[in-house]
Amino acid sequence: MFGRFATFAALLVGLTLAPAGMAQAQSIRIGVDSSLADYLLDAVCSGEPLDEAYVRSLPVVQSQVKHHTGLSATRDMDAFVEGLKAAAACRVPEKDVYLFGPLVEEKEKFREEVAFFKERSAEIESYVAETLAPYAPDDLDYEGALVVSVVGNNCGGFSMDGRFYLALNCLRDSYEEEYETAKLLSAHETYHAIQYAFFHPFDEDINRVKTVDDAFDYLFMNLLLEGTAELAADSRALTGSGRLTDFMKDMARGAYRNLPLHIRNFGYAGDILAAGGDVQRRIRDIYETGFTGGGGQVFYYVGAFMGRVIEETYSREALVCILALPPEQYVRAYQAAAKEAERDDAPPLSAAMEKAADRLSKKRGKDQRYEACIRPQQD
Repeated sequence: MFGRFATFAALLVGLTLAPAGMAQAQSIRIGVDSSLADYLLDAVCSGEPLDEAYVRSLPVVQSQVKHHTGLSATRDMDAFVEGLKAAAACRVPEKDVYLFGPLVEEKEKFREEVAFFKERSAEIESYVAETLAPYAPDDLDYEGALVVSVVGNNCGGFSMDGRFYLALNCLRDSYEEEYETAKLLSAHETYHAIQYAFFHPFDEDINRVKTVDDAFDYLFMNLLLEGTAELAADSRALTGSGRLTDFMKDMARGAYRNLPLHIRNFGYAGDILAAGGDVQRRIRDIYETGFTGGGGQVFYYVGAFMGRVIEETYSREALVCILALPPEQYVRAYQAAAKEAERDDAPPLSAAMEKAADRLSKKRGKDQRYEACIRPQQD
């Protein structure tokens, strides 16, 4: 039997800030976890039987499968286990939905890549903490894991259950050149994990959308989640080149160049939802258009820009306060800031979008409205 799951011994580096007058300092601690990658690399082509029950019991595997199954029912735990069984026998799985094939064919290249990131774990952890600190509350106490992932996603990464998974597959030929991109992506996805710690509670299941107001709430939630992750880890800071880097740079460059258009298009999405009809079909089409790579994820950059306008108009302290409120407050705060600023590059949203945000806001108490975050500073 090949070795049990390696103990996670990566150094946990924290960033602690103690603002004047604050009794509790901000603490963001991120640990780079290579234990799953090490385990899989030891298993592949080992020729030894798989302890199936053990693999199924691992929280780090369960979280990864949970993410993938949410996107495709074929990528379930059984598929993961069967894929690993084939890989342990040095065979590419017939239905390789978890992408064990590259691991079988280029095992040593993956091992070198994992070692590269393990050696730089402290640097990655410090970078992520320092990048995210400005857009987190002064009293936040957060600890999370950044999982080095060698199967599943071909490129990029995802967050699930407080962990961020950095996909190394597409970086295996260029990980040194794309190291800075990997760090930025790690910060973006780790911010998603931090959102669970201080954002207003949210439900990311699109199947919950039953009414027009549900659809607006889902749209505002995704704008807030993705926009603020892009705000904290700005894609315009990307350097270097490579498959992932070039893809991310091209999307960001194109979107930021045409931001007023994309802001107007986001507003038009409000008109589409307000018209009624099949709200499930409409919100899925809007999500596909604005929040996926196929659509250039243009609403990521819209949401980030909206945050910058709020920050420039009302202060970063006010922005961080607003982030902890229900998502329609982010939209309402931008709408107010855009009208106040009267900037050509920051057009107000459509009337339908404003009405929907105000309608949802009326269900909230005064302490859950964005005005509570800016009035103390204005008085």
